[in-house]
Amino acid sequence: MTKRTGQATRPLRRLAVVFAVLSSVLAVTGLAACTDDKGAEGDASATTALSSPPASASASPTIVGTARPVALTGPQPGWVSSWLDRDEAKQGVPTGDPALYSVLIDLRQRVLTMAGAVGELNARCENDRINLTPGAVTQCSTVYNGLEMVWAVTVSRDSPPNSMFVSYRVSPPPVVLLTAANVYQLFWRTTAANTMKTIDDPRCDEIPASVLVTRGTPYENADTGYRCQFLGGAVGDPVRRRVDQRVMVRDTGSVTFS
Repeated sequence: MTKRTGQATRPLRRLAVVFAVLSSVLAVTGLAACTDDKGAEGDASATTALSSPPASASASPTIVGTARPVALTGPQPGWVSSWLDRDEAKQGVPTGDPALYSVLIDLRQRVLTMAGAVGELNARCENDRINLTPGAVTQCSTVYNGLEMVWAVTVSRDSPPNSMFVSYRVSPPPVVLLTAANVYQLFWRTTAANTMKTIDDPRCDEIPASVLVTRGTPYENADTGYRCQFLGGAVGDPVRRRVDQRVMVRDTGSVTFS
């Protein structure tokens, strides 16, 4: 009896040892799994921290240059792109003489194009007529807001004498009209047409409402001394520069920038 009892007890002891070993293995495996999960969470946190945008990404750009005083925020009130066949060009023009009528309307259209907007405008020619003799020159004058310009109207040498339909050439005066409204409108339109959005914030000097300036020549534009500018570079660039443009006048009296 005693021998049998001792032999039955030994297998039970062996099972207890095996169970203890298995428990130890499971405990170590669970600890490793927990450690791996924490490590993965730590890696995710590190990845999130690295992918966060830098605090300086939304900072305002550095602007290089001094801003001109007049900010151009939109089109100029009353500005007209073309005065052809408009009633403003015909106001006050006598209708009795076809040649005089044609010349005066032509001169008024030229002045209004320089001005860009309606003002107090008068036009007349010497002796209130056009000398229709082929090659003859008639002096005419225009006055816009008190500023006078004198024009030379030369009848073509090929024109039939005293013809109702006359061919002529107009020589612009040495000084031409410059207005703030026209300069501001033309420069604003130049920047607004930039679809790439690489220039914005158009600005100009304080230009007089109306002033006479030297006309350019067929070979060289005249510098008026006034300046406009735009902010160069794309939105989001860390550094943007203000770029000045000269306000120039062509030989025809029209405005350009360079």
